[in-house]
Amino acid sequence: MMYLSLFLNIIGSLLTVVFLTGHYLGMSPYVYMTLTSVITEVLYDACHRLPGMVLFAKLIPENVESSMFAMLTGLMNFSNNFLNAELAIAINHWFFGIYYTKTDNNLQESWKLYFVQAGMCFLPMCFIWLIPKRDAVKLVQIRIAEDTKTALDTRNEILEKDDAMDPETFIETVRESVVLRA
Repeated sequence: MMYLSLFLNIIGSLLTVVFLTGHYLGMSPYVYMTLTSVITEVLYDACHRLPGMVLFAKLIPENVESSMFAMLTGLMNFSNNFLNAELAIAINHWFFGIYYTKTDNNLQESWKLYFVQAGMCFLPMCFIWLIPKRDAVKLVQIRIAEDTKTALDTRNEILEKDDAMDPETFIETVRESVVLRA
């Protein structure tokens, strides 16, 4: 999926370069840009975000799943909607100097930025080794299941001892059983 999202991002960048050079493949500019952007961006998001979310769901325990997904989507939105734009502005400022004002601009050079975007698509390949293998994911899932079973066993043992236990005694019993299991 990582390779497919890389390919889709490169295609989207190159189709935008084709648009900027004035070639619309026989369509009106509006239709061309709408079709190419919608198709490549939707497919890129599906191939880029979903596999990471599925892996994330497999690696975290069920009791913290909603909090972790809230954090994950917040970080993804921060990265994709804010950080990407700021990094693009910095790269433009430092290396290209493409600008637009009401009286002057040099937007005819903006195609260079899309080639930089296509080149930067290869950067995630440097980090692909960080993705855990299938066996490592299964080991984590087994460990989570064992921890969950241990917690449920502890809870059931405590409830069997005394249903009318006061809160302080309950907390102390939980601490003792956790220490004994560790």
